[in-house]
Amino acid sequence: MPTVRHLAFTCKEPVKIADFLHDVFGLEILYKNPGGTAVLSDGETNITLNTASFEYPWHFGLEMPSEEIAGRRSLLERMGAPTAGGVGDGRPVEAFTKTPEGQRIDMAPFWPTRPGQNRRQRDELALDETEQARLSNLPKIRHIAFCCKEPDKVADFLAEGLDFEVLYHTPPAVVVLSDGNINFTLLPEAFLHEDPVPWHFGLEMPADKIQALRPVLEEMGIELHEGVGDGRPVDKFIHTPEGHRIDIAPFWPTKQGQSRRPQDAAASQA
Repeated sequence: MPTVRHLAFTCKEPVKIADFLHDVFGLEILYKNPGGTAVLSDGETNITLNTASFEYPWHFGLEMPSEEIAGRRSLLERMGAPTAGGVGDGRPVEAFTKTPEGQRIDMAPFWPTRPGQNRRQRDELALDETEQARLSNLPKIRHIAFCCKEPDKVADFLAEGLDFEVLYHTPPAVVVLSDGNINFTLLPEAFLHEDPVPWHFGLEMPADKIQALRPVLEEMGIELHEGVGDGRPVDKFIHTPEGHRIDIAPFWPTKQGQSRRPQDAAASQA
């Protein structure tokens, strides 16, 4: 199955948002161009911050071998989602496609997610125990969500064309999928009445570390909002200085059969 290794979104000031994500969550800054793109990582997944001039406000990227990318071209073509070639400017993108609603999906055999890695070639870096422990303690991207006109149609595309697994459906029209590591939540456009952000992402971190964020965020003038309280995993959420939404939770379901909030299930059985 392809693996999500890349999340990208546009910012008015990418370096400022990169510094915010680093200062609040400790995400690793891999690259900063003072006049443009910044790249961060949680040690497993790459976050690329593009300037506002980039064509797509947000998109995500999958890692898979080059031969698999080539093998999927005909399937995606038959599904009405032809692939285009990569960007050819040194970025890892080998090809990209779009969902039936136009959401962009990059594909590459490798995404750099650790300091010092080449952008276009896998070069495994030996990490000492201290570095491994540091990376393992970073918050992890476990959730990507976006609004769709027809969530079921986009879910079928992701399942049939890219092997994502459908985990469950919830009213009114939400579909949750996964690559086994990251939770994909497809929301109906009615979600925009709740929070007018067409896409967002979520981080997984222990509950005590989430609480420890409160004074840090207050000092920065950022409100730590309470979760939605309707059974979804969201424990808290914030908006970056430019309004991007980030959900925060101790757990996100990413595998078939997992409870949406297993901590609640455990408490009820105690």
